[in-house]
Amino acid sequence: MLKSFNSSNGTIGSIFWKFGERITAQLVTTIVTIILARILTPEDYGIVGLVTIIIAVCNAFVTGGFGNALIQKKDSDHLDFSSIFYISIAFSLVLYVLVYFLANPIAFIYNKNQLVPVIRVMAIRLPIAAINSIQHAYIAKHLQFKKFFFSTLIGTIISAFVGIALAVQGFGVWALVVQYLTNVTIDTIVLFFVGGWCPKIEFSMKRVKSLLPFGVKMMGSVVLDTVFQEIRSLIISLKYSTVDLALYDNGKKYPNLIVVNINSSIQSVLFPVMSKQQDSRENIKSIMKKSIRMSTFCIAPLMIGLFACGYRFVDVLLTNKWIDSVPYLRMMCIMCMFYPIHTVNIQALNAIGESGLTLRLEIVKKIINISVLIVTMFFGVFWIAIGAMAVSLLSTYINAAYGKRMFKYSFLEQIKDIVPFLLLSIIMAIVVLVFDYFVSLNGIFMLVMEVLIGGAIYILGAWILRFKELSIVLEKIKLIFQRK
Repeated sequence: MLKSFNSSNGTIGSIFWKFGERITAQLVTTIVTIILARILTPEDYGIVGLVTIIIAVCNAFVTGGFGNALIQKKDSDHLDFSSIFYISIAFSLVLYVLVYFLANPIAFIYNKNQLVPVIRVMAIRLPIAAINSIQHAYIAKHLQFKKFFFSTLIGTIISAFVGIALAVQGFGVWALVVQYLTNVTIDTIVLFFVGGWCPKIEFSMKRVKSLLPFGVKMMGSVVLDTVFQEIRSLIISLKYSTVDLALYDNGKKYPNLIVVNINSSIQSVLFPVMSKQQDSRENIKSIMKKSIRMSTFCIAPLMIGLFACGYRFVDVLLTNKWIDSVPYLRMMCIMCMFYPIHTVNIQALNAIGESGLTLRLEIVKKIINISVLIVTMFFGVFWIAIGAMAVSLLSTYINAAYGKRMFKYSFLEQIKDIVPFLLLSIIMAIVVLVFDYFVSLNGIFMLVMEVLIGGAIYILGAWILRFKELSIVLEKIKLIFQRK
């Protein structure tokens, strides 16, 4: 059974490498974020957070479609990659010019002149991301996920030192801007050396046109998803203030640092792996099942544990000036526990070429999303967050409904697969909360003790209940150290 679980076209091994890349990078990023949050103000974060939303939407146009089309095409070759590379660069430069000239109107809308240079500098990410997305597509296509580990880690560490140094020197907002750009730039440079792919001077419009139908639909889906992920933050910054935006974004940030990276690890690996199995729905279902279980095994204790320790985590690590972000943090933890189901079902549909269906699903979910937002936006930021959580859970169900139709893997069956991990995580959280209630220690020492106790209870419980996912994780860790 263990051998079978571990041999699905290298899926679990690839996810483990991708997860190792993301979690190592985000461990560094989390430390840096905590240091910067203690130095900088919510206002600084609010300004950069607003610009990041704008750049994220533009970035979705650049990276959301063509790279995935290269992965989905079974026989994509060097001419395909080179052709899409040049199209992506040209498109990103056009988009950069548009953002450059829109900087003044955006600053006028928000009545913040300091947004103009920040927008124009941060938008430099777009052409860099165009290059990076094709590199990522090539590596993902060939399941060489170890290479991401080194490029991401080097970029994250260098940008961390740059960001902290500038913050200490009093550069404020610009410390965050330079860190943001340094990260993606170093990542892209390193991939040129380790990635194994460089563009050639060759181009075929015929090849581009053949990839357009899937790519454009995929791009539409990604752009829609990005817009509606960020639309609440845009509404908060417009209707309320950049400080409210900073608190809301800070509440989302730490669950996202954990889950989005596990989720992106799954997404990056599953799409190319499932694409190779697109002719066998039974094989895809098997991959879906194993991936949902493995990712939830990792995510559930982290989210429920962070929910339980929310106030202590923020007070000790970020200081009391961020304490109002805790309710948003806890709601995000609830949302994030079910992200694996959301991601795996969408990736399965894309892998069999159903990008049109994915786009239609996104449109339906976004109509629901905007309807809820229109109602909640008048009642305050807290109710905006409540609405976001409700829509996220409903969207997970909508995605999973097609798992039953396409792969005979129903939403109920998917929930049954993750219930054991959720229950064990809740037991772990109850023990941690009891410990917190009856024991009084120094803040940082108390937080460390709660993390250690929670981790020990979860691992012990997984061992007693003989979760095969624990065996897989331990085996992969052992193999990594043996290779070293």
